[in-house]
Amino acid sequence: MRLEPAKSRTAKLIYFSFGVLFLTIGIVGLLLPILPGWLFLLPSAFCFAKSSSFLNKWLRKRKSLQKYFTDENELKQKEINK
Repeated sequence: MRLEPAKSRTAKLIYFSFGVLFLTIGIVGLLLPILPGWLFLLPSAFCFAKSSSFLNKWLRKRKSLQKYFTDENELKQKEINK
């Protein structure tokens, strides 16, 4: 899946707003046993990656999230180059 940042300012603002919303719900969910927080943290990372090219690059560098943000072809290419 190619995950490129949104082009328009409106779309970036909407993605950023949803990212903050999901992150807030995820943090609350980690603290409360009623709500599963981890279900909201991955969509927040997706929304943040779509809202900013800086956040997109930063999230792609994280090893724990790398499998969600890179193509299978990119992963295979990295394995071949090792």
